[in-house]
Amino acid sequence: MRTIRRINAVDEKIIHSNLNYRVKGLKLAALLREMERDYEIPATGDRRWEEENQDIFALYSKIKFSIEIKKPAPNKEQV
Repeated sequence: MRTIRRINAVDEKIIHSNLNYRVKGLKLAALLREMERDYEIPATGDRRWEEENQDIFALYSKIKFSIEIKKPAPNKEQV
């Protein structure tokens, strides 16, 4: 199991890489799944768990947000 510090380093490496948005998203999603498995992150919001695991939850939220901002804006033709 990777430490939170190591997962954060991997996240930063992915975000700042020259990979295209799709590949970054896939790698970040894999990192989220790893965290869910290794740190037993609940599938639904659990405030008690979040409060007891603030550092893990903060990093998980950061990675999840990174995936969202990596998505390109839709073309006018796609709308």
